[in-house]
Amino acid sequence: MFSTSTHKFNYLFYRTVIFSFFVFCILPLTSCQKSANSVSATSTSTVDEINSEIWRRYIDKNYIFNDYKDLNGGVIYPTVQEYKDGKPNATGWWSPTENGSMFGGLYMDGAIKRWEHTRKPEDSLKVRNLASGLMLLATVSSVEGFFARGYNGSDGNAYYPMSSDDQAGGWIYGMWRYLETTIPTASERTNIENKIIAASKAMVSKNWGIPAEPPFNVRGSFAPFDYRAARLLFTAKICYKITKDSYWNNLYLKTMAETGGPLKESRLQILADGLASQAKTTDTWHNSPSFACLRSLWELEEDTAIKESYRKGLETTATNALASLKKAGYYPQNDTNSLSIDWRPMNKFWKVQTSPAQADSVAYAQLADWMKRQPRRSTEVAYVREPIFAAWAISLAPDKKVLQSRKNDLMAVFNTYKFNKLYFVYFFPLEAVWWRLQE
Repeated sequence: MFSTSTHKFNYLFYRTVIFSFFVFCILPLTSCQKSANSVSATSTSTVDEINSEIWRRYIDKNYIFNDYKDLNGGVIYPTVQEYKDGKPNATGWWSPTENGSMFGGLYMDGAIKRWEHTRKPEDSLKVRNLASGLMLLATVSSVEGFFARGYNGSDGNAYYPMSSDDQAGGWIYGMWRYLETTIPTASERTNIENKIIAASKAMVSKNWGIPAEPPFNVRGSFAPFDYRAARLLFTAKICYKITKDSYWNNLYLKTMAETGGPLKESRLQILADGLASQAKTTDTWHNSPSFACLRSLWELEEDTAIKESYRKGLETTATNALASLKKAGYYPQNDTNSLSIDWRPMNKFWKVQTSPAQADSVAYAQLADWMKRQPRRSTEVAYVREPIFAAWAISLAPDKKVLQSRKNDLMAVFNTYKFNKLYFVYFFPLEAVWWRLQE
């Protein structure tokens, strides 16, 4: 037996050991767990804030994306006559309805990813509503293959007369993503598939030009040997998936092998080289429909060699886009400049436009004036749009381990902004980025 003093000593000794173990081992683990839970809660709160802000301010009553609004959701839409006159310009650039087909289509990635994780009926409904808005934009005109940028249906059927390869690429990608889900009804699925095929045939008939209303007829193209190769090949690929018609598969393989551009490369090689550095600029957002199409091409492709070329292109694109993430760090947190939503002062540069070149000339004169009067626009283009679209490009690369190794850099972008203080909707790709990081 132990003596009383020895027993007391052992009791104190073991109590000290247990206490020390608790203080130095258990508490830190508990603290780390709380910290991890806090990060998770903050992240979930952030992505919910993004989703809420998008639907509070930027989706109109027809479920069409708007480019910018004031902090309360205020906006000045073009009137029917202004749409018909092409004001501020016939492409709709700098108006709040500039990118309805492009942004609505690209946002399908984030909206669908959200629904896949939550399986909430309200998230499914949001996806379906986006699809209805996109179908409206593709059916307002009698010109087949035309994808409207915006729409005024409140007091007449009106929209800008020219689309673009960005609008077409975003629309086709978004509707394909929708078809990949179980959300569409049988009739919806049939209508969307028929529209994709009809629009694609119209583009092929114009050598992959994007149809426009008269007198413009065509604006933009999938044909150039550059980043737009992804849009062309993706369109041909899904047309084959929908129809099983060998015509589309033969066209896919034929156009893939065609060579052109400064380096006389095939379209497949152009995509394997990566997209974000194609123009040697940091205008990542402009190429974004191609990033999305390239990701889908990788998912759809069954040929091992071709699939590997797409994988390389996605990874190179992601690596090249990393440099743009740093731009978020230059975002001025204390910027007091606001954005006037009144675009009509740009109409002083307006004149009648009958060709895409004339419309571009008017638009660029307006842009110079707008940037001078509205420095807030330049701030959000450089330090919001660029790093956020770069983040999305990075998230589309298929290697999940590599994506997780870049998580801290990506999360730094999330933590930069107060989304209810931004005027432009350029932050919408972050929703897709966050959900991909959870996979």
